Amino acid sequence: MAITREWWMATARPRVEAVTLRQDGGDGHCLVLRGSELNGVLAMFAEASAGLTMETAARLVVLCSCDAEGNRLFADGDDAAVLNGCEPKAVLEFATEAMRVNRLTSDEAKSAEGN
Repeated sequence: MAITREWWMATARPRVEAVTLRQDGGDGHCLVLRGSELNGVLAMFAEASAGLTMETAARLVVLCSCDAEGNRLFADGDDAAVLNGCEPKAVLEFATEAMRVNRLTSDEAKSAEGN
């Protein structure tokens, strides 16, 4: 396959992965982050030296929760504060799935701390 302009444009479409939360069996979708959003998550982990906190987990839910077409479910800003008050197990579980989907392991989060 030749790498053409059309090929590059096709890669710009949102990538979405289906996820199921074990906590309540809820099905949803997780956005694969790119570019500045991914850099923002890495910076967030670098700032949160304690690792995955409720605050960082809620931010991951805001950034990665989407519908099947890749449209985000939450807006930046106040939604993270609202999610911070939601069921902790569900927020942490979705955030863990978002880390898996985006290939962000705890080791990568820790290495971001050193940058």
